[in-house]
Amino acid sequence: MKQDGFVPEELVDEVVGSQFRSYEFVPRLCAYIFAGHRVCSTEVPVSSAAKPFAKVAYIDCFGNCKTTVRADEVCSRGTVPTAWGELPYFEHLKDVPVGEAAVIRGSSGLPGKRLAEVVVNGGNAAQAHGIRVGDDVF
Repeated sequence: MKQDGFVPEELVDEVVGSQFRSYEFVPRLCAYIFAGHRVCSTEVPVSSAAKPFAKVAYIDCFGNCKTTVRADEVCSRGTVPTAWGELPYFEHLKDVPVGEAAVIRGSSGLPGKRLAEVVVNGGNAAQAHGIRVGDDVF
């Protein structure tokens, strides 16, 4: 984008060095692509990606702990042995009894490949169990 003059020279360092890539870089990249420019890239199918470590990737404002584990990797177990104890598995948050912790099929991921979340229905799983981003799930 710099070579094509799409990003002004005075913004290049700010965009490249930003910790807010979704704000500084991604919108410019989308505009660049929609303007008809090509981006050097290599398509990699999800199925060929290395299996990620089982970590807590993100904690949302409700205290739901999104993991790097696909829900279909744990859903057949009934209960899931986690670093915070043996937790029941439910497909949906609405099925988890109020006030109880569980592992659910979360809203993050790809169609058919949703990621598991540790939740407390009506509560904050991160606070209840002392969960932090980067913690091991198992």
